[in-house]
Amino acid sequence: MLSGTAIFAAIALMCINSTYNLLVTLSKTDGAYTYSPRSVVLLSEILKTIISAFSLWLVRGKRENGDTNAQRVTPRIFCLYAIPGFLYFFNNNVPFYCLLYMDVASFQVLLQLKIATTAIACRLMLGKILPLYKWVALGLLLFGSILTQLEYGFALRSTSIGYVLVSIQVSISAVASVATEKLLKEVKQSLHLQNLQLYSWGVLFGVLSLYVDRVSTSGFLHGHGICSSLAVICLALTGLATSAVMKYADNLVKIFALTGAMLLVACASYFLFGNSITPQFICGALVCGGGCYLYFSDKAPGWLEGLATANGDSATTGSVMSNQAKNVSSSKATSQDSSKNAFTDVKTTLQESNMAAELWQLGVETARGVSLTSFAKAREGMVKL
Repeated sequence: MLSGTAIFAAIALMCINSTYNLLVTLSKTDGAYTYSPRSVVLLSEILKTIISAFSLWLVRGKRENGDTNAQRVTPRIFCLYAIPGFLYFFNNNVPFYCLLYMDVASFQVLLQLKIATTAIACRLMLGKILPLYKWVALGLLLFGSILTQLEYGFALRSTSIGYVLVSIQVSISAVASVATEKLLKEVKQSLHLQNLQLYSWGVLFGVLSLYVDRVSTSGFLHGHGICSSLAVICLALTGLATSAVMKYADNLVKIFALTGAMLLVACASYFLFGNSITPQFICGALVCGGGCYLYFSDKAPGWLEGLATANGDSATTGSVMSNQAKNVSSSKATSQDSSKNAFTDVKTTLQESNMAAELWQLGVETARGVSLTSFAKAREGMVKL
């Protein structure tokens, strides 16, 4: 069961991320950005760093779960946060290259594969073991998410390089998220201090991305308006909510929250921008809802329990047959050993019998010799008389 803090963080993430996506759409002028999207990322990283530092200052001197070292920083731990920081930096730049080799619709559909890669990364990197029905729920979420992105006559349009780049995108996204979760949970520090270290690296790599994009030549804040400024705030709050979800829940809860945000954006866009809602979207939303309900259920439904039981029975039957075969082999080996032991006993008995006969013969001959000697002495005695 999720804690109250985890549930609150997941709901906040879903709502704030939805607002951010709507503000990004509203910030466009004639369908294009008048500012650099990378400057939005860097400004949000700076804002997250400031908020984390201020939050850390508010709780200074306080213990976290009785740990007095929760506010300490070591060079080794600080450098560890550079790993997810660099992965996020690299991952944020890959989409620009993906869109050079595929259209936006194909990219959005293939991007949903991060649900699968995140689940696999959680299993490999964190050792998270999920029951069968939760894997089925994640499969439903993946299928439903893809379905919501489809339109009539949709077909994937991409080159081989595009597919490779999307594979890199979803893989790095999963590894970066799981690496962050691992640090947030295993390093015994307060969440504010962890955020401060992580976002400090984000600011550093964000500055590097601006130099790559040559944003400084036209001005760092050029083209920003009210909507883009609000988008910066929402993106910063999205990052903080994401850290809280990974700290108090996990990445799988995060992807459910982000999928919910995607559905909320689509519904809000219908009322705000007049976007159409297709039957595919409705079916996909229902499938996602079913996956969400199944994943957060306390136990598997009856039909899944029956499937798991059948698999378990098959495995048990195979195990029993294997044990029976082992028992038969063991019995044969035991019989062979018994035969060998019996043969050895008989041989030993015969050898002992031969030894007894030889001893008996020796005793008889000895007794006979003694008797003859005694008789000869007696005869000599009679002769003397």
